[in-house]
Amino acid sequence: MLGRFREPARAYTDPVGRALVRLHLRPNHLTVLGFGVSVLAASAFVAGQLKSAGLLLIVAGLCDFFDGAVARVSGQVTTFGAFLDSVIDRYSDLVVMLGIVVLFARTPHARGAVVAMAGLMGSMMVSYTKARAESVGVTCTVGLMERPERLICLIAGALLNLLEPALWVLAVLSNLTALQRIAFTRRATRDAALLRGLVLAALLLLPSLTAGQPLVEEPPVAGPPSTESSGPETPAVPPRPVEPPVAGPQGAERPATEPPVPGSPVAEPPAPATPAGADTSEPERAWAEALTAYQHGEVAPLIREFASEAARESPIGDYVLYMLAEALTRQEDLAGARQAALGVADRWRESRLAPQALLLAATLAARLADDAQAEALLARLVDAYPDATEVPEALYLLAMSAESRGARDLAAKTYRQLQLLDPASGYAEGAADRLAALEVAGLRLPPFTLAERLERVEGLLRGGAPGPAADEADRLVTDARDDAVVYRALRLAGDAARRLGRWEAAARTLERAVPRAPAAARPALQLERAKLLVRSGQRREPLALFAEVAATGSDADAAEALYQRGRLLEDMDRTPEAADVYRLAAARFPGREAAASSLWRLGWLGWLKGDMRSAVERWARLAKPGGNRVYRLAALYWTGRARERLGDRTEAVLRYREILAGAPRTYYGVLASGRAPAAPSSAPGAEDVPASDASVALPAEPREAVAGDPAFARVELLRRLGLVQYAVEELEALTPRAAADPARLYAVSSVFVQEARYHLALRIFRRFLAPLAATGDPALPRAFWEIFYPFAWRAEMTDAATAAGLDPHLVAAIVREESSYYPRAVSRAGARGLMQLMAGTAAPMAQVRGLPFRQGELLDDPAHNLRIGARFLAGLVREFGDTRLAIAAYNAGPKRVRQWWSARKTDDVEAFIEQIPYDETRLYVKRVLFSWDEYRRLYGGP
Repeated sequence: MLGRFREPARAYTDPVGRALVRLHLRPNHLTVLGFGVSVLAASAFVAGQLKSAGLLLIVAGLCDFFDGAVARVSGQVTTFGAFLDSVIDRYSDLVVMLGIVVLFARTPHARGAVVAMAGLMGSMMVSYTKARAESVGVTCTVGLMERPERLICLIAGALLNLLEPALWVLAVLSNLTALQRIAFTRRATRDAALLRGLVLAALLLLPSLTAGQPLVEEPPVAGPPSTESSGPETPAVPPRPVEPPVAGPQGAERPATEPPVPGSPVAEPPAPATPAGADTSEPERAWAEALTAYQHGEVAPLIREFASEAARESPIGDYVLYMLAEALTRQEDLAGARQAALGVADRWRESRLAPQALLLAATLAARLADDAQAEALLARLVDAYPDATEVPEALYLLAMSAESRGARDLAAKTYRQLQLLDPASGYAEGAADRLAALEVAGLRLPPFTLAERLERVEGLLRGGAPGPAADEADRLVTDARDDAVVYRALRLAGDAARRLGRWEAAARTLERAVPRAPAAARPALQLERAKLLVRSGQRREPLALFAEVAATGSDADAAEALYQRGRLLEDMDRTPEAADVYRLAAARFPGREAAASSLWRLGWLGWLKGDMRSAVERWARLAKPGGNRVYRLAALYWTGRARERLGDRTEAVLRYREILAGAPRTYYGVLASGRAPAAPSSAPGAEDVPASDASVALPAEPREAVAGDPAFARVELLRRLGLVQYAVEELEALTPRAAADPARLYAVSSVFVQEARYHLALRIFRRFLAPLAATGDPALPRAFWEIFYPFAWRAEMTDAATAAGLDPHLVAAIVREESSYYPRAVSRAGARGLMQLMAGTAAPMAQVRGLPFRQGELLDDPAHNLRIGARFLAGLVREFGDTRLAIAAYNAGPKRVRQWWSARKTDDVEAFIEQIPYDETRLYVKRVLFSWDEYRRLYGGP
């Protein structure tokens, strides 16, 4: 009975568990210690010292309470540990109850001894019935008197000197609990037997029912390579994997904006092969040797080689000249260095190095005491390259130069310009310090205008500083009198609160903005406010707001409000009302996305209550060719599942084959392939594959696609010279220009992979090439799939997974989704490394293994990150007993998944995944499961 409070109690036990881990205690230490204290309690009972026995039982109970917490936080949840804990608990129960029996036998008190023996039998049978039920596949946790209740009963009886009444309660309720479990198991096994009988009958009758109309021959699937799904919303997963959404933002793709790490370790990286026709001349070898010497501190070889005309006129002439300027600077030839830097800016104006070269030339001019030229060059940089990352530094230097020559007004103006342009940068902080100093020196500065303050708040938000942005926006709201300004400031304050995760504060801020908003914008604002209130855990107020928007908003807002109202009613278990709202949304706004979402949910309401015909009717409307792209594959699959439930296997197979014909390498393609083999190419659905996706020809060697491309030749030369970071930056600049050319994107991605920038390759594939992968075109080369599903740090990953008892391909899929194989990825929440581990989770696990955590630096090491992450994942798999649920817990946290699973409306895990309330987690599970299937297909051997 108290088991229902286990989850809330973990909020208190886990911190204690972490403290015990820091004392180097292990779960088994506490388990054995608890048994020892139980023996002492039994001895106290035998001696008639009831209060001492009660206190000792409290200590024993705490040991049993916290051993699980220590196991969880330290990643030491093991099958043997659970077995040992259960066995020791039985020994503890026996020894304590036998001590009580001996007490009453010695008194003598025959009735008390008999009651104690009845309690002993009941206690043993409660545990035994549960174990036997689990052995026949029934999870049996019903009953009033489980172990915690028995322990509390004994403690209360001992401390209050009411031992015999406590034993009566324990004996009666424990035996009733055992009988309750027997009855529960009987019902469960009888239902299972009935289900097996029905299945057997169906199998026996199937030949006669289908005589004369045989099911289509189901040849084995010729496995075209597979990739990610092309549809955003996708459902659940069997013991097989899932697909990621294609283009667009992905909740779990954290590392895409992280800067690449030079020298990142790679598992078995392909050697950079020199393309056919590449320049392997003596000059190139000399340049490479000069660069190697330069890295070791020898400047002269690089100056000699890069000053030559051959180097300057090469495809990387801008890099040659820029590095020559840096080398001359190190040799204190400032004039020569300035001339070289200016050469880059003058001759290669479109080069990504031009702003850097101007900044370098300006710095050198200042060192040469040519302040006029320095200021002119900085001004040129700001004017010609306003979006360059060097602009804030250029502005700061301009302001300092003006200040140094006494032009304090100009300096103040430039400092303020910097504060508006990039208010979240360190240069803006420096500008604020200098402005304060100028004010102290007597310069009177006018305050920022309201418009400038608004611009500054927007800049803070762009720069990732929502806290300062919120503070500045709040001050603006207080100071402004114009409703338009106040409205804009409130919107910005709400945005800042949302980025900080302060959902209710964001909603209240928008509430203040509504009266000041233009009348046409108010419904959309109320809709946004209602969604924020839902995220903050409220129910009544957002329900009313959704109804208001549905009545007054535009079609788009009204449709979305109706759908959101239906979801909220569904979450509140007001299912009939939710169904009415969904039907209204689908009828009023048939062409809107919210209508499709409403039909999707209506289908699920039918499925969950066993009305398969209703589910088929709703989903069939979404599954039509040319129908909703978000739900079509999902609707096809679940229509097939519902048809199977109705006994219409023929129609079900046709639905599965539509998926396999159009998108075999998707999450639903994997699920469908387990239920029906692929159909011939003329099957329904094949016509839905865009020709542009199905007919792209890619070479087996990616770089053949860009043979003779000058931009790519430039990248290759940089790579051959060892200037890998420059090559990567050139590739990043090249990517947008190649967006319409899959072959060029394929080639660019292959270079990213060779340089261990897997996250950059995956970003390209997810954005541009996922629809092509979803077709599973057999002509796609293996290199295409290996770029899309990299297996870096393979040896370390295999060792970590094997040690934790996991499939290495599952770990590879988790890493792909969590960090995109970027070892220094850091999420907004602070999760780090390949498996995106939080410090609070990883630190105790590292301590148990004797690893120095060093404020989380350990997590940047791929091998250690994989070891700890695999252990944590293995613990989740053991806890939930189903890999699919463990994957959900890895993303959303075990607490939420326990809550969702305990409130589930179906035991079908595929269907349960479709009901996960968090979009991010639902899609994450599907992507990981699909990737897991792809990794097994690609790397699992024959």
